[in-house]
Amino acid sequence: MKKKVIIVSSLVIVGVISAFGFVNRPTNNNSCVELEKDSNKIALTAIGINGGLFDGSLPDVDPRSQLFYSVQGKSFRTNTQQSYSRSITQEKLGKAKLIDDLIENYPNSWIKDYRLVDIAVNTNGKLTKIEGASNVLTQEQLNLLKSATIASDIVISVHYNKKNDNDKVEIRQMNVSMVVVPEIQAEYVGGYDKMIAYLKENSFHEINAKKYDGLPQPSISFIINEQGETENVLLTQTSSNTEIDNLLIKLVENMPKWNPAKNAKGVTVKQEFVFNVGTGGC
Repeated sequence: MKKKVIIVSSLVIVGVISAFGFVNRPTNNNSCVELEKDSNKIALTAIGINGGLFDGSLPDVDPRSQLFYSVQGKSFRTNTQQSYSRSITQEKLGKAKLIDDLIENYPNSWIKDYRLVDIAVNTNGKLTKIEGASNVLTQEQLNLLKSATIASDIVISVHYNKKNDNDKVEIRQMNVSMVVVPEIQAEYVGGYDKMIAYLKENSFHEINAKKYDGLPQPSISFIINEQGETENVLLTQTSSNTEIDNLLIKLVENMPKWNPAKNAKGVTVKQEFVFNVGTGGC
């Protein structure tokens, strides 16, 4: 069995930005996610990643100016592209023996035989990749998965042969991206609906007044620390309007406290989130 370890100091994982072929169970509320199923694209809604949410109620305004608010857990990014990752806990990683244990609804029926199975873990910008020969995880792959910490990005690449109905064998590849989350995830005090209400009440009319419609969707990343407070509030995608950008940054910085995340031992830990505002939903 061929094994190799590649370590690079980069946040970029090339060619593995999409989750292929699996329906992810929402962890909190709804988010908009597109997945690929065995190389054929399908659009799926009502897929939540760490609490993507939209409460469905907007003021009575021109529909062209309606704003969609979402708060989601940390998602996997490469350059300017984004793919919403499945979430997985350290406890589940530690118990896994097979690829099937990591990926819900893993489609064994698609696979005639394996050519290669890659496990890649990106922790704080250091990428480590180990190859295996089947869905049975090697000891090196198991050790790599156990080394993943909260907010680590994991990409599983399954290279396999698929036998079609006409007995023709096709070479296929499935990629699944994951992010490691705490066993108990951070939650806004009062719940997600109350959080969205806070975000809307303190920004909706100001943004609308600046004729936001048609501008790029702004994105703000932030961390909920061990005390349940926001920190490291960063503009990751601009609206092309400085006033709107600054308004959203201050909105997150002044956000009321959350119940912090906790690991398997009950110790409070940090968790990263992303706040997006856009026109329309999916």
